[in-house]
Amino acid sequence: MPRFTPLFALLPFLFATAACSNSAAPQPVDPFAQFDEFVKKAQKDYQVPGAVVVIVSADRVEFIKTYGVRSIARSDPIDTSTRFQIASNSKFMTAAAIGTLVDSQKTTWDQPVKDHYPSFQLASQEATSQVNFSDLLSHQSGLRSYDGDLMGRQGWSNEEILRRSRFMTLEPFRGEKAHYSNLAYFIAGEIAAYISDVRALDWETFVARSLLEPLGMTRSSGRNDALYLDDNRVAGHIIKNGNVELMDLEASCIPPAGSIVSTANDMARWMRMLLNRGQLDGKTVLQPSTVDALFVPVKTFPTYGLLNEPNGGYGLGTEPYMFLGTRVVSKNGALNGVRTNLALIPSKKIGIFIFANINLNVFPEAVTARFLEDQIGPSGKDLQSIIWNQMKPGWDAMATPPVPPTNPDPLPVDLALLPGTYSSTVYGAFAVTAGANNTLLMVAQDSPVAYAGTLKHWTGMQFLLDWGNPDDMYGQMTFQRSQDGTQVIGMVGSKPENSANIIDYGTFTR
Repeated sequence: MPRFTPLFALLPFLFATAACSNSAAPQPVDPFAQFDEFVKKAQKDYQVPGAVVVIVSADRVEFIKTYGVRSIARSDPIDTSTRFQIASNSKFMTAAAIGTLVDSQKTTWDQPVKDHYPSFQLASQEATSQVNFSDLLSHQSGLRSYDGDLMGRQGWSNEEILRRSRFMTLEPFRGEKAHYSNLAYFIAGEIAAYISDVRALDWETFVARSLLEPLGMTRSSGRNDALYLDDNRVAGHIIKNGNVELMDLEASCIPPAGSIVSTANDMARWMRMLLNRGQLDGKTVLQPSTVDALFVPVKTFPTYGLLNEPNGGYGLGTEPYMFLGTRVVSKNGALNGVRTNLALIPSKKIGIFIFANINLNVFPEAVTARFLEDQIGPSGKDLQSIIWNQMKPGWDAMATPPVPPTNPDPLPVDLALLPGTYSSTVYGAFAVTAGANNTLLMVAQDSPVAYAGTLKHWTGMQFLLDWGNPDDMYGQMTFQRSQDGTQVIGMVGSKPENSANIIDYGTFTR
């Protein structure tokens, strides 16, 4: 149970004290005083410019506090109405919005999405005919991790991204491994919007009407532009060479996967509804059975979570795990310059949400670990040391450029042979031209946005593709020659084993 004593339990003691003493009544004990001190220290240790921590029970806000500033360039403090991007915590809301369609019997978690959107297609007939919302939301569609995110950067229309999804290379459908896919959430969110009353392939309107407005989340939106409606918003930050610097915030390239903006006050309402199994202030937003479905893993792993216990994994927009045998419903988020983390303990009807305006930083996980030990019990492990020494380096690696080979093979052809137009069925045509310092520029030609990256020689015919955006994965591209070796005919992507931030961008033909 939470470490606070209900007021009604203290009343007999208080009355007795007043009857036998003329001294002042004892001051109430703050149940979160030590937790607050921990957060202050963690904020300093992890170099977080600004943060908000909100803890709610089913009935009320138990603790809400702001720490630091919106931007290191100004002294404006964060408040509980300051807008942040919640990043991938948007996925939980996308799943809940789809839950409203389940409640209204317009679909089920297990109904193939092709039933609703007949032109939908993936690369395999099996996935095309069978993939459902449950598969898409629990990363079992076969779409590879972070594949397709680039299409959002290129500005393709929603319909065009759905059409091009059929060309994405797939891993086994409902295979042994799950693959964290933002594109799967795009598909789920847009098809859900289509089958709702909106019927306009506009997820942003769908999530507002089905979830944000009924919850009274008045400073929240699925549209990233809402972040800039007034000045009460955070700036992004990054740590470079031990120093905190400003970093441009960036809109999620796949809206249903990461574009919601919100505040501490609004997220408190979201959590209270979930802990009340779908009700808030007497209004039913979701049916209890739908909330229950959101709280359990669909794809389980042998071990998962902070303590590596069984019965955890990917759920419908969530990543539930066990902590000392108690279910924790979790979701984290990260975009350029911001971090978020959610942890609900349904059995104790209490939960926490953490915002931080810092890039790829495990401050939210450190605060969550302390919260869980306070509410559930000591883990028997030094979780703070584990997070600092084991989890933090992994997150740091995601923001670190790949290390080039120590002894790279020289480029076996003249660099002048490589420029040309290279086309991908997924991403369209790109012009490759000569750049500075023996690099190549790669610029999208037929998409609405001329998104550009740089190809840097790596080894042999292999180049590293760098989009210049910390939120975009690197690529490893190998130029291909004709059988007689006289012509360059394309380039092929690959993903090295155990790489944290390189993905396979597929085949481009010349």
